[in-house]
Amino acid sequence: MYKFWIIGLVLAMLEDLCSSVKIQKITVPSVVVMDYNLNLSERPNLSAPEFLLDCDFDMEENESGLVIKWLLNNQAIYQWIPPRLPTALSLLKNRIRKNFTVSDDPMKKYRGLAVTKPMLNFSGNYTCSVQTFQSSDKKTSHLQIIVPESHFKLNYRTDFDSMVQIKCSAFNVYPEPKLSLNINNVELKSDVKLVKDSRDGLFDVKVVAKYPKNSLKSETIINCQLTIPDTNYTKIQETVYYEQEPTSSDPDSDEEADLVLSLETETGLLTNQHTKDHSASSSKPFTIVFFECYMILFFTIFVTKLC
Repeated sequence: MYKFWIIGLVLAMLEDLCSSVKIQKITVPSVVVMDYNLNLSERPNLSAPEFLLDCDFDMEENESGLVIKWLLNNQAIYQWIPPRLPTALSLLKNRIRKNFTVSDDPMKKYRGLAVTKPMLNFSGNYTCSVQTFQSSDKKTSHLQIIVPESHFKLNYRTDFDSMVQIKCSAFNVYPEPKLSLNINNVELKSDVKLVKDSRDGLFDVKVVAKYPKNSLKSETIINCQLTIPDTNYTKIQETVYYEQEPTSSDPDSDEEADLVLSLETETGLLTNQHTKDHSASSSKPFTIVFFECYMILFFTIFVTKLC
């Protein structure tokens, strides 16, 4: 008797499997790169192109009660129950393109959506959930919002202790990047000098490394690599090392260097001005000198005639 029970159970499972809804493909961009217009007096104004989400699925004709949901980090952001129109929820309110469709099939028409005006917090795991009264299926894919660096700098200078200080900086990046300094394709041990999460959620990062001057040959290539973890986003900045005299005993920051340069410039201007004023005060006008010479000559001629 139990044999017939097992056979019946297997047949029921096969029937359920054959009639279940099945997601064939989920389309989520792995990276969305934002852009901004950087004004020196203002913070960046972020903007990004829209991106598309799609969830291609199959279901049997005998299934009913279709509900399609999109979730971001397990929070519902979109729902469609045919034949009604779709509804944007939570973060996506007022941020989807209206009347966007991906299929002419009335049961698949609004399975996807076009997301407009994305923000930094749109990064995360996007899940498509397809449910019917009979079965359900879901798939998840990750999307990362990236704000490229506004500035990416690499420089070096020689200290008085015969060490070459190499510094790499990146500004206004999202998410927090990784910076690595390399000489001849060998990564240097470096210290992260500054990681600052600004009010816009962007990051400024600086790494500094020191390398013995006697171990560096002239025209050695130094590079700094910027990467965003878990993405293929990579930028490289390169410079060529040339032997030079020590430039500073403590070149710890660009701000200090700029301050020193500013003070030196102002001091130089004041010194030059003082020299000019002193020279002017210590020298006599040309007309006075000429008059004195003329009087001496006249007096000499007058005395000669008397004799």
